[in-house]
Amino acid sequence: MKKIALLLLCLCVTYYTVNAQKSKSKAKKTDDQEQTTDSSDESSDDGETVSTKKTAAKKGKATDDGETASPKKASKKKEVDGDAIDDEPTDSKSVGGLKRVEIEAKFSSDNINLIPVGDEGMILFYESDERSKDGQKKWNFVKYNTNFKEVATGEYMADKNVTFIKAYYDKVRKLVYILLTNTVSTGMATGSTKQMEIVRYNIKKNTFSSITGTVPAPTTITDMYATQSTVYFGGFTNPTKNELFGRLCLTYLTCGIYYCAVGGNSAIKFHPMLFYGDFKEKKIGLIPIAVTDNKGYISNISRGTDSSNVSVSISRQALKNDPFKQTVKIMGQGGKEGREYEINSKAGIGLNAVAVSALKDKSILAVGSYTKFNDSGKKGVTRKSLQHSRISDGLQTTGFYISKLVGGKQQFIRCYPFTNFFKNNDSKFNPKTAKGAAKLFITREDVIFHDPIETEEGIVMIGEFFYDHYHTETYYDGKTWHTVQVFDGYVFTNALVACFDPANGDMLWNSVFDINFYTPPYGLYPHTTVMSDEGNGKMVIVYNDGTNLKSKVLNNGKLSNGNFSVKLETGKETDKVVATSRSSIEYWYDNYFIAYGYESIKTKGKLLGGRRQVFYFNKIEYIK
Repeated sequence: MKKIALLLLCLCVTYYTVNAQKSKSKAKKTDDQEQTTDSSDESSDDGETVSTKKTAAKKGKATDDGETASPKKASKKKEVDGDAIDDEPTDSKSVGGLKRVEIEAKFSSDNINLIPVGDEGMILFYESDERSKDGQKKWNFVKYNTNFKEVATGEYMADKNVTFIKAYYDKVRKLVYILLTNTVSTGMATGSTKQMEIVRYNIKKNTFSSITGTVPAPTTITDMYATQSTVYFGGFTNPTKNELFGRLCLTYLTCGIYYCAVGGNSAIKFHPMLFYGDFKEKKIGLIPIAVTDNKGYISNISRGTDSSNVSVSISRQALKNDPFKQTVKIMGQGGKEGREYEINSKAGIGLNAVAVSALKDKSILAVGSYTKFNDSGKKGVTRKSLQHSRISDGLQTTGFYISKLVGGKQQFIRCYPFTNFFKNNDSKFNPKTAKGAAKLFITREDVIFHDPIETEEGIVMIGEFFYDHYHTETYYDGKTWHTVQVFDGYVFTNALVACFDPANGDMLWNSVFDINFYTPPYGLYPHTTVMSDEGNGKMVIVYNDGTNLKSKVLNNGKLSNGNFSVKLETGKETDKVVATSRSSIEYWYDNYFIAYGYESIKTKGKLLGGRRQVFYFNKIEYIK
């Protein structure tokens, strides 16, 4: 019997080996037939020579077997809409006609990055496993047109230690700026350190240029913006491992007395860091920023008062005798500093955060959240602290404020408590009627802001509410049981939209709607996207909750459900999406959005080998 079993086993192994070799040979033959790229050298717009590849514009093939493509061979990407894609504009009027591409990827990884570039299409880039002889790593770039057809590919060789941090698209000059840096984790934050590179990709010429520099201290980068030949980026410094280790030792030696005496994590120092990259001078520089108590961060970098400058918002910690100021600096080309604005608060009001936008009349409009202290008018203390690689105020968020700055002077500041909102809303929450509602919103929920939007009707502000989510774990170390709180990520609850009169800050209308979904620890970014319909004065707000796209329409201050609520599907009845990660949606061009993220997909009825992990992107048409 043993001999018979052994013989059967040998036959099975031989059978599977032969079939695997046949499949491998067939796959290799297919790959060889698909490779149609040509290599060429081009000169970049600043005189540098770079090696790029351009792909022939081939007609895509529809797939029917659910296979996914590897990003290492861009020609193997697939369209799963059931039709071949050509250069003609799409005219899809239903969910079934939406365009979709899947790329084989590790689930929930952060290697594949997507940048919509308007009617130019989109840029996909990722770090390759390939290395040069001197250890440099290759980054592959793929340019798609608006019908998800490959039109060009390129390669950029970067330092072996850097990774992707931020990107910005200059739609006027058709340039994409990508920040690559070394990263280091101190346990409380992950920051950039040592080597940094800024890569400028010209999407028209398919060429690259870059500048390099160093980071003097570990820094978490919060925002990035480019104008003309200069790109600005900044954030806040991170505590070093030595500092955290010293605090830990003192805490243990004093049985926790030291930790409590200094104010816990609120005592950890951090200060704002602002950098600029000048492509004319080919250098990266640091802009010194003075903050009274050395505690603050760059909260926002946005368009300046004209096309040659940017507005940099600095959120700072307030002290007992401090007027609770926020600061806005105007930065010109090549790191040149311009006018500085101060946003002064009222007695008993602490300004927690700020986001700004320059208006057409060259004034500066600032919006943010605030905390109100006791009614006696005595000023309190905002306790900005570092947690999970972000700055938290750790106080009750009482409402929103709006302020206008003209010619270096503050024209007004208007504060609106949450009780002024939620009157005409599509949210289950109403602080005037719901039991315990004050504890829900007027506590420690934070708000993430979009840049203010200037419309003919007024200034539109959008804020998204979220809170940290934890779970409890218990473990035994051999002597005793321990219970710890483990950070899971963020829960987004509501979005608030309000319109203000730019002349005096009067609130014209406001609306609230639920956006209940959970994001992992790296999901702290705005999850709604906005399309303004200038023709009829409507504003369409769309968000991606991982499984569905949902829309809201604002028309003259009235909120209504959008005329589509799309379930994100693969286009195959045999597929079942079992998990999603990093789900995002962005306004793309005309009346189109692009949704993308990671999915784990199971083929129904297939017991073995029926699961695939993909990075997907869908073209979504908003039907007016």
